[in-house]
Amino acid sequence: MAKGEIRIVGGPGKFGLVLGLFDGKRLEFTIDNPGRKSKIAVLLASVESVDGSRENWNIKGVILSHEKSDTDVKFNGYYTTCGCKGCIQPAESLRQSHIYR
Repeated sequence: MAKGEIRIVGGPGKFGLVLGLFDGKRLEFTIDNPGRKSKIAVLLASVESVDGSRENWNIKGVILSHEKSDTDVKFNGYYTTCGCKGCIQPAESLRQSHIYR
């Protein structure tokens, strides 16, 4: 696992992923923190097929902060809807934008 990478151990299936992208629905991923699991909320900006299987995806979006602030963070990642697992790599701080609301 790369430095700063967040491991996803649970999340939406294929239909939930589609709704997240096309309807701008907030999605929740269960992540593996050392010693416990927690949830993060994300908004997707992009989903791209990795290998034509229609199960493996490159994803991009924003990790939403718990507070109403400008601490949302962009991410790039990989997600498989077969098993609902993957990983995301936080990128840079992002001021909240109307694009992601």
